[in-house]
Amino acid sequence: MLNKASHVDLIFLQEVWSPKIPINIKGFKLEMLKRTSKRGGGLGVYVKENTEYKIVEEKITTNWEVQILVLKAIQNEIMFVNTYIPQKKMGKIAMKELTELCSKYQNHYNIVYIGDFNQDLLNNKEAIGVNYFAFDNGCTVLSTLPTRVTKTKKSCLDLVLIKSIFSYECNVILTDISDHFTPILSLKTKKKDIYLSLIHISEPTRLGMISYA
Repeated sequence: MLNKASHVDLIFLQEVWSPKIPINIKGFKLEMLKRTSKRGGGLGVYVKENTEYKIVEEKITTNWEVQILVLKAIQNEIMFVNTYIPQKKMGKIAMKELTELCSKYQNHYNIVYIGDFNQDLLNNKEAIGVNYFAFDNGCTVLSTLPTRVTKTKKSCLDLVLIKSIFSYECNVILTDISDHFTPILSLKTKKKDIYLSLIHISEPTRLGMISYA
């Protein structure tokens, strides 16, 4: 799977801040949701050219940020919920509010929640909230490997949750463009395989280091 990482169809970003100059990747279109009230945060997704899609919802609140994208050019649409929860202490409230927001999409066959939830799956206390969120939304938690490693701690903050009729595979790779590791997800549909990656950008200057072109 790792040798296909350079052929991704979607690249999801969190905490992009507000780069003065948008970073273009050859063969991709950038959709960005930026904060307007204060610095930090922000979401983005690079979509491969000639991909039929639509942005169905974008919202930034105090507790969470969401960008919802639907791929249309395949049998059985796939919805992707790009998510950023800025504060760990607000995790339970944020996930409850996200569940309410996404309840109108529950009849959708295929949904992927992907992003920096700031809830550590390797921490039993924090994992309870994530598992409740997965249960309430009919999802399976795929990301179980550490996505952030320091000298003193390993944590799994960058999550992938899925509700899908398609087969899938999830892994984590180390890159030099973020202080978080990068989850890579492949979805095998009847028409084509879809590859996507999640990149947590902790510094706005790191946005210019993306090298998937």
